[in-house]
Amino acid sequence: MQARWEDADQSIDKKGNVLDIQEYDEMVYGPEYFEYGDIWHQARWKKPLDMSGRDLELCMDLVQKMVQLKPDLRLSTAELLQHDWLKNT
Repeated sequence: MQARWEDADQSIDKKGNVLDIQEYDEMVYGPEYFEYGDIWHQARWKKPLDMSGRDLELCMDLVQKMVQLKPDLRLSTAELLQHDWLKNT
C-alpha cells in the first residue's frame, strides 16, 4: 500500500512509522491549518444558522455512527439509510 501512496513520505518514514507530529505539521500543513476542539465543538460553531438543536443532534449522531473506527460499531449502509436524519430531511 505504501508503494502506491504518492505522498507517503510526508506522513510515514521508510519503515512505515508515523512521522513525529511536529515534523508532519511543518512538512504538510503547518499549525495554521488545524482547528481545535472536538467534533461537537466544531459542529456547534459551524452549523447552518437555521439548523435546530434537534437537527444538529441527529446529524452528529449519524456522522459519529459512520466514522466509528471499529467496524463492528459502524452502521451498515442499510442501517444508515434508516437513520432519522436521512428519513426526516
